[in-house]
Amino acid sequence: MDTVSFIWTSFVLLLVPGPTNTLVCIGASQKGARAFPPLIRAELSGYASVILSLGMLGGLLGKSFSTVLAAVKLVAALWVLVLAIRMWSKTKDTHPRRVVTGREVYVTTLLNPKAMIFALVLLPPIGSSNYLSRIALLAAFMVAAATIWTCVGCGFMCTMNARFRPPIERIAAVFLGAVSLSLFLSILPR
Repeated sequence: MDTVSFIWTSFVLLLVPGPTNTLVCIGASQKGARAFPPLIRAELSGYASVILSLGMLGGLLGKSFSTVLAAVKLVAALWVLVLAIRMWSKTKDTHPRRVVTGREVYVTTLLNPKAMIFALVLLPPIGSSNYLSRIALLAAFMVAAATIWTCVGCGFMCTMNARFRPPIERIAAVFLGAVSLSLFLSILPR
């Protein structure tokens, strides 16, 4: 893949709303810009864990890639469903407000199929001459995309007072539920 295609595809893929971006956005709507450092560390760590592991194992996976991808999608669908339920239930008046954690962002990113796409489709094999430059570009795009989603979350925080935040979290919970359902449906035979 040429550099321009890699840049365009990677950045757009990272900007697309998904479970990790949703958590970063909600975290920022809860804590403002101070949510950014721990959440971006968690996101970068999650992507790095998958990309480096699969980059080393990529050749070994070969034809079993589709089976591995289906298994990851199933686990991711279950995890995102758990997040949706947590996000929905934490807005009830009887529960204290729970803030999005770095651990949730890490696990969500770890199970995000985007990480597999980067590792096994978009990035060149480990050891190729442009591998390190592509990893550096990808990390920069991750920070840029997380910054954008943090700004969106901070915008929610600034423009809406506390009584309007639960509906935003409920909307995010519905979105996460839809992502979970789409992941479940994507592994069903056609």
